[in-house]
Amino acid sequence: MIQGVRPDASGWHASDDIEAFVEAKSERDVDNAHTRKQLRELSSLRSRSGKPCTLYLAIPRSAVYALDKVLIDLGLLRAANVRRVHVPAILLKQ
Repeated sequence: MIQGVRPDASGWHASDDIEAFVEAKSERDVDNAHTRKQLRELSSLRSRSGKPCTLYLAIPRSAVYALDKVLIDLGLLRAANVRRVHVPAILLKQ
């Protein structure tokens, strides 16, 4: 648990001081209070040197506009540390 949320995956590269988190969302899981809390908390984390941690978001292509809305609402649409990965929906079925 980090800041009260659990990322789907995380990684750290000690020599480059890089920390990153991954969240994978199905189409129906993109816009809800839990996801918004995860995105808010994970996108605000910083590495030990103070650099923003990267947050990778794996979402189905069909949820692109829903994610845009969420990121706009959270002020993260153009955040440099938030990276979107659009994948076929079948890979994110729950």
